[in-house]
Amino acid sequence: MRCAFSLALVVVPAMLVGAISPASAVKIKSVKIGSPSKAHLCRALGGQDKDPVVTIKHARKAGDKITVRMYDVLSTGRVFPHRTKSIVSEADGTTVLKVNFLAPCNRTGGRVQSSYRFDVSSKGSSTVTKRWFRYNSGSGKISR
Repeated sequence: MRCAFSLALVVVPAMLVGAISPASAVKIKSVKIGSPSKAHLCRALGGQDKDPVVTIKHARKAGDKITVRMYDVLSTGRVFPHRTKSIVSEADGTTVLKVNFLAPCNRTGGRVQSSYRFDVSSKGSSTVTKRWFRYNSGSGKISR
């Protein structure tokens, strides 16, 4: 009787671990960020605070959480967060995110340059990092 009880303790946790395995989570295939424009900049820089469009291609699976993080890597090495958002994967394998991240707003007048990026992740994938654009705070120029 004692052996059967010990065996049950070993089998049940193994079944639970299999049920939450990341292999069943959605796998991200690619990420595309819509083209940047002056409209995406903050109002202080003459923009319109327009939200970026993030298109995520993934395995055909609905209901899995995908996390999208926007941030600015400054030329000083500092990283400035622009919010993290979550969205649920769509069954057709394409999920589009359009939400209010903090608009790019580097007002350092040429002292510090910006590189705006996104990290997209799910439990079933490694993080996919995409650079959206570089911003020259001196000239106000946006470049891919």
